[in-house]
Amino acid sequence: MGSYRFAHALIRETLYGDLSTRPRVRLHHQIAEVLERLHTAAEPPLAALAYHFCEAAKAGEAVEKAIDYASRAGERATAVLAYEEAVRHS
Repeated sequence: MGSYRFAHALIRETLYGDLSTRPRVRLHHQIAEVLERLHTAAEPPLAALAYHFCEAAKAGEAVEKAIDYASRAGERATAVLAYEEAVRHS
């Protein structure tokens, strides 16, 4: 499986900004689903899953998963005393 890395954040932001809402939501939903499949272990990347499912939820996609992962990410952040991160997930 390939991956992409941008030499500069502005390139990434420009390409992301050129996407219309529907393709952007679909992309976030696909990324979240791939992360779910890849990380079935006890410690999935909750913050990343919460972010991508929350972005997809803006168009009504996987709202329940967005809420679940955001709650779990907030609880994990609180448990490790990362309060600012916990607030972002609330």
